Amino acid sequence: MKKIFSLLITFSLLIAITFSTSFAMVSNSSDSKNIQKLEPEYIADYVTEHHSASRLIPYTLYINGIPVGTLEHMVWYSWEETWEINAATGQKIRLVSKTNPVIDDAIYRLQLNLAKGAVLKEVLEPDGSYYRTLTHIEYTEPNTGFSIVREEYHTTFSSSLPTY
Repeated sequence: MKKIFSLLITFSLLIAITFSTSFAMVSNSSDSKNIQKLEPEYIADYVTEHHSASRLIPYTLYINGIPVGTLEHMVWYSWEETWEINAATGQKIRLVSKTNPVIDDAIYRLQLNLAKGAVLKEVLEPDGSYYRTLTHIEYTEPNTGFSIVREEYHTTFSSSLPTY
């Protein structure tokens, strides 16, 4: 009787270990299938987008701390972004690269209230990295009649322009 009872316990343990091991193996394989299903499966493609924008950059012109007018640079600029996309859906996945902005065109507007002046020179760098103007301002102090002449460069750098 003891032998039968002992065999029964051994057989029960053997069955329990077998089922628990096989259940763990099945459980692990189903978990790995679920994990694989959660990972995105897509065929990557790359697309380059061309963006452009414009920006008005104001400069206040001062002589001896007195604001005598304004100079405005109006710049048109562009940049490119390369995106990794899902080839099947066209959905953007991540930004791969972005070029620095380049100034394509620019103009100025000079408005003087208390002084006379002009823009003597304007330069748009051929590589589009900056736009620069040289202003000539003549200011006469109202009380003394003393005349002050100032020439200043104002530069708008493409690297300071926002790309959004």
